[in-house]
Amino acid sequence: MDVHFVGHPAMKAKLEEKGVTSERIVVTGIPVHPVFSVRSAAPAARSRYTGLISGGSLGLGDWERLLSKIAPDDPVDYYVLCGTNEQLYERLKKKNHPRLLPLRYISSPAAMSALYDEVDFVLTKPGGVTLSECLCKRKPTFIYAMLPGQEEINFRLLCDDGLVFDFRHWRSLPSLSEAIISMLHSPTLVRCLAKMDDYHRALSPADPALVIYERFLAAVPSRQKS
Repeated sequence: MDVHFVGHPAMKAKLEEKGVTSERIVVTGIPVHPVFSVRSAAPAARSRYTGLISGGSLGLGDWERLLSKIAPDDPVDYYVLCGTNEQLYERLKKKNHPRLLPLRYISSPAAMSALYDEVDFVLTKPGGVTLSECLCKRKPTFIYAMLPGQEEINFRLLCDDGLVFDFRHWRSLPSLSEAIISMLHSPTLVRCLAKMDDYHRALSPADPALVIYERFLAAVPSRQKS
């Protein structure tokens, strides 16, 4: 391999242990649309928190129990990203819950970026792209469940680094929002945001496509370049 693009500094260390030279490894993170890297203005002051619940596109699962812990007088307003789960979207629309706003699949990166800018935190499963978007937008991320395999690996890696919050105990909580707000008011959040800054500093500023192009040019004989 001429070059390895990896999603986390720990992956670079693993490759180096296997004999890959440092010059052939570029820590890029999982690439997301450039619009997610645009820093928005700070949201206007408000008396209520706003959260985003994501991860329901594969079916209802335990979402009924999760959402039942959000009361009509809850201190947080939630966007619920239903994805392609039309059944979930329709059920939430019919309930007309005053604190839950269901959203269908959002195909526009700009619209999704704007949605992240509106919320104070994200409650989700540890899918690679979703977590990369949350890290890029520097949003506190609470993990409530995960699928076996890659999502478990993502969770362990980022949780050990202090980049996400383990929220798998939500079933034992009388209120989701009170527990989340308590975390948002704690020193743990400050440490998490500092860890996010460390994570971004560890990423290569080079564009992956440009790295590939430069490696390609370096491998082409001079006569072919001309």
